[in-house]
Amino acid sequence: MIVATPTAFRTFLRIEFVLNRTLDKGNPHPGAIGSDFNRLGIEFWPSVDSLDRRNIRRKQLLQELINWRNAIAHQHFDPVGDPTLHLARVRAWRRAVGALAMNFDQAMYNYLTALLKSAPWPR
Repeated sequence: MIVATPTAFRTFLRIEFVLNRTLDKGNPHPGAIGSDFNRLGIEFWPSVDSLDRRNIRRKQLLQELINWRNAIAHQHFDPVGDPTLHLARVRAWRRAVGALAMNFDQAMYNYLTALLKSAPWPR
């Protein structure tokens, strides 16, 4: 485990990592997620996509989920078309988001291991 010292430096790093995070201002759409992770020096989506070819489709499903979330929240269904939502679609979103989360973890683990020359957390 890496420990940044002195304490003031750790505080500086924490502030810098959360300053102007896109995810603090809006939905976790693929662009916002990529932007926030890219700030850490990783080419985030190419790293995630390289782990599993299905991640390209999963990213599309994530965007579709966000589009539906916005349509429901704002009662504006033009962007999603037919306002009928089916359980199978919701389950597909859930599977996609779960798989993406696992791949996000793996991409960051790989990136940090290469950067730090040591495992950033136990596997």
